[in-house]
Amino acid sequence: MKKSIQVFRPLVLAFLLSQTEAPAQQQTQFTQYMFNTNAVNPAYAGSRGTVSALTLYRTQWVGFEGAPTSLMFNINSPLLQDKAGIGITLINEKIGPVKQTGVFSDFVFRIKMKKSSLAFGLKAGTDVFQANFGSLNTTASGDVQFQSDISSKLLPNFGFGLYYSAERYYFGFSTPKLVQNKIDIKNANSSLTQLGVHQMHYYFIGGCVIGSTLFIKFKPTMQLKFVQGAPISTDLSLNFLFYEKLWIGGMYRFGDAIGLLLQQQFNSQFRIGYSYDFTISKLAKYSNGTHEIMLGYDFNSKKEKIRSPRYF
Repeated sequence: MKKSIQVFRPLVLAFLLSQTEAPAQQQTQFTQYMFNTNAVNPAYAGSRGTVSALTLYRTQWVGFEGAPTSLMFNINSPLLQDKAGIGITLINEKIGPVKQTGVFSDFVFRIKMKKSSLAFGLKAGTDVFQANFGSLNTTASGDVQFQSDISSKLLPNFGFGLYYSAERYYFGFSTPKLVQNKIDIKNANSSLTQLGVHQMHYYFIGGCVIGSTLFIKFKPTMQLKFVQGAPISTDLSLNFLFYEKLWIGGMYRFGDAIGLLLQQQFNSQFRIGYSYDFTISKLAKYSNGTHEIMLGYDFNSKKEKIRSPRYF
């Protein structure tokens, strides 16, 4: 087993960062979190005032063998004259020989106030966990840890979120997955080995838009992620909006990465975003950075004029 880890050190490291039983940041980290709120907070569903679809692809630690990739799709809509909302998220994640596919629905109740709203959201669904350990080439022949695969393991879960928003600011709190599912594998000798436990993640998000001129506005945002026994993950970003069309900004994730962000709002419906992270942790010598590309489309209602761009 020790020799196997030495040979596959980059791959094993990526796997441990994602699924180890020791506390870790397990859920996907998105650089464009400020434009992809549904990924961490179910109470956001329906808050854009129209049917809204978004897809995002993330390839992390480029050049790192077995590095994580994530593909996410979300569609959500307001209901009952914005007093409720509903959404569905599909996400596929790969790390080396491990793949996890999730399907989750969001259900929202929203309290409308004069100039703001408070939303309560519930997330429910399941992940399907798969691992093809037999595809690994190890130096220790007969290593029982790598002889058995996981063809399909269901990991049902649910979570909740709160989201308060006004025209120029927002904040929210959420924990998307409350069930601490265990992932184990039956070895060739029929004994069970526990690979990991899904830890609960707690998110606090917030942001605002400052400025009143058409030429430029700026949007500072933050995301804090808490996992028991692990350091707090802190993301800070600052985006500038030019002529209500072009977002340009930067981000800093403490101890992990710095990044650049771009988003173009082509019209009231279609937008495309891109980000690039420079790794500043010890993984920098293995990695050429992280890329994200995002596509968003709002199905504007003909009956009601929707403000564009939407700041949140």
